[in-house]
Amino acid sequence: MIADFIKDGKVKLEFHHFPLQMHGAPATTAANAAECAADQN
Repeated sequence: MIADFIKDGKVKLEFHHFPLQMHGAPATTAANAAECAADQN
């Protein structure tokens, strides 16, 4: 699927964190920390 669609530019893959508010502030903090850790690689 990646070779057929994404590499050819037919489809764009995006991912967004949407932490559930019922988990409170720690869920948002964890989502932000995960993004920061990914940026370091």
